[in-house]
Amino acid sequence: MPLFIYTFFFALRMVLKKGISPLTKGTIIGEAWGLFSVLSFALGLVASYLIPIVLLMLHYTSCYEDKLRVYYVSDPRLCMMIEKK
Repeated sequence: MPLFIYTFFFALRMVLKKGISPLTKGTIIGEAWGLFSVLSFALGLVASYLIPIVLLMLHYTSCYEDKLRVYYVSDPRLCMMIEKK
């Protein structure tokens, strides 16, 4: 998503600029937006690999009863609490 937003603003800047010459001077907003884009992309990439690994490392089991089979709990005794509600 940040790449899409960055491309949109870059295209908008090129459309509003006079002539076809390349951009020679960056702005503070452009530098800040570029830094934000890179950091959010890196964070998203790390999170997309880290979250599934963490969830795989946690030991969750499904409840043993058929009607509660869709619930995953860390301790099978918690299934009794779900059933009471």
